[in-house]
Amino acid sequence: MSEQLETVARFNDLTQARSAHTALEAAGISSTLQDQHMGSIDWGLMPAMGGLRLQVKSEDAARAREIVDGLGVDAAYAESELSEPAGPEEQAYRDASRRRKRLVVLVSFLILFLPALIAIILNSLL
Repeated sequence: MSEQLETVARFNDLTQARSAHTALEAAGISSTLQDQHMGSIDWGLMPAMGGLRLQVKSEDAARAREIVDGLGVDAAYAESELSEPAGPEEQAYRDASRRRKRLVVLVSFLILFLPALIAIILNSLL
């Protein structure tokens, strides 16, 4: 049976996200830092992707938020995940926002890596 994870904070800075992750681990709270590899590859994409998500088990969420608050790091709480369930209009807006974020990531990837891929293919043909 899988455990339910809850996002307790979001970060646009990889160093602050890792500091909060380490502080939670030191306090005995098992946590996961989602999207940290993308943050280490291209930190400029973090805002477009919604930031690095610090997640803990649901039963540890309140204590984890207190610890993150005490660190004084620049954490943005996941308001959409902490608020009441969304209505149909708000859910449609969130879905469209997620699609736009994925499109930004795909286009950025193509712009950054497509020229290198083409150069490799042309070099192998010549």
